Amino acid sequence: MQNKTDELGVIIYNKGLCYCSVCVPKAMKSKDIEKITNIMNPTGITSQWKIDKENFKGGEKNPCECDTDPNRKHYLLKC
Repeated sequence: MQNKTDELGVIIYNKGLCYCSVCVPKAMKSKDIEKITNIMNPTGITSQWKIDKENFKGGEKNPCECDTDPNRKHYLLKC
């Protein structure tokens, strides 16, 4: 899958039917992460992307530090 990036620096790096993983600037607010993710990758159903309260499948906390950029974080969203 090719990463999808917007002008505010949100990178969708993995997506499926129910889950979506994004990499964002550390200072970005949760409501903005959800709003931009829904604009970039609409769910196609009435349920919208929301930051999940659970950890990532591999056990990493949600959110967690980006492994390549200390100024970014990874978030798991679900619809």
